[in-house]
Amino acid sequence: MRILVSLFCLIFCLQIHSQEILKKRYRVRPKLSLKTKKYDLAFQPRTIAQFAFEGLPKLVSFERPILTSSIGEGYLVKDSYVKYKSLASNDSRREKVDKQIALVANSIVNSTELFDLNGKKITITEKEAKNPDLLEHIAVKTTSQPDFYSTGQNYKYKANVLFEKDKLFVNIWNFTDSPFKDDKETLYYQLSDGQTARLNFQEITISTLVLPLKYRFKDDPILFEEINDMMETTIIEKSVPETFTSGINVSIFGGYTWGTTRFHYRKKVGNRTIVNKHTIGGLLGTGTETLSANNTDGTSEAPKGSDEFSIGLLSTGFGYVYSRNKFAIGAFFGFDFGVGSVSNTWNYDNRPWIGIGLGYDIFKL
Repeated sequence: MRILVSLFCLIFCLQIHSQEILKKRYRVRPKLSLKTKKYDLAFQPRTIAQFAFEGLPKLVSFERPILTSSIGEGYLVKDSYVKYKSLASNDSRREKVDKQIALVANSIVNSTELFDLNGKKITITEKEAKNPDLLEHIAVKTTSQPDFYSTGQNYKYKANVLFEKDKLFVNIWNFTDSPFKDDKETLYYQLSDGQTARLNFQEITISTLVLPLKYRFKDDPILFEEINDMMETTIIEKSVPETFTSGINVSIFGGYTWGTTRFHYRKKVGNRTIVNKHTIGGLLGTGTETLSANNTDGTSEAPKGSDEFSIGLLSTGFGYVYSRNKFAIGAFFGFDFGVGSVSNTWNYDNRPWIGIGLGYDIFKL
């Protein structure tokens, strides 16, 4: 029963940690599945017990929001510019430019911005709008797919990403094992309202951990000799019970992390990013322990009566941490090694411990 209570308490052990990402790489594809979730108003028919004079139920309908979900395809694209003259006469992009120029030429607006053939913005005033040669120097902004080698759409590229407004920007790392020919263009996925892009990532991280509680296991009883005033020797048996420690133990935890990030675009109300990740690694920390007659082996070097000594601790171990955004839960296993002249008298010197805790990433390194 005591073990169950102990584990229950450990679950609520506060684990405050800060984290520094040493190396992070997303895995992106030229073709990506995009999930769309949104609420639509739909008429849902229902039968209610309203009886007419004939005693028959009436069929009524009402309007209610229904959450719909769909899977679409998104392509990694880049901005490009097409010469205005090369567009078909019925192309909507050409019609948009014509309207902009007409508004300025007819003095409805003072000026408008268009793109030149190099993709730079130029300001068009009434004088330029009435110049017939203007259309020879105008380009229309569009998107095109970057030049990938013939490896298929499922090749995973290493990249860093940036999520801003309705675009998920991608910076592909042009390593020797990548078939991508880097043309230094800005690449991105275009998201519509309610769409979510999901990317896998890997990273190397290092964190600071504070574990206020540790659980140490019960051990076999200790036998030691005690000599009384009559110089008689008595064999004493001393138990080594399970125990908790509440001292502050600051540790460095570093390891390998993998997980997924969901980038959800929400128009006007702000984007949402959800990160789920798993980390396994080792920890190294320091702390202190107060020795007394209750937690030592009773030998001549151990504290007697009400005496107490403080020793240093060196903690080593490994653990696993699962985190969702800033919330984390982890399990750790390790050993404590006492440092000091009387550390060998401590009952739990070189003995294992476990720690389980909840945490919240409240500050950064």
